[in-house]
Order: sequence, then structure tokens, then C-alpha cells
Amino acid sequence: GDLRQARRTAHNRALQAPLHRTQERPAHSLPRHPGQEGRRHRARGGAQG
Repeated sequence: GDLRQARRTAHNRALQAPLHRTQERPAHSLPRHPGQEGRRHRARGGAQG
């Protein structure tokens, strides 16, 4: 009983993980151009030292 329930909860978590992630991180907050995002971070780090 316990093992089966644990397995079921784990399976449900695996299925719900992507859904929760999308809800936490809305589309508008994601960088439209990953390349530019990376360049920005690099430039900031270099400027600060």
C-alpha cells in the first residue's frame, strides 16, 4: 500500500512539475533572445569586475 501510494505521488509530481514551472514563470518574463540575455550577464560581470 505505502509503496504503491509513494510511487503514485512521485508519478503525479513528475507530471505536474512542468505545469507548475510554467505557472511560476510566465511567458512574458522569459527572455525572447537567449543570446542577448547571456551577453548582458557577461557584460555586467565584466563591468563590475
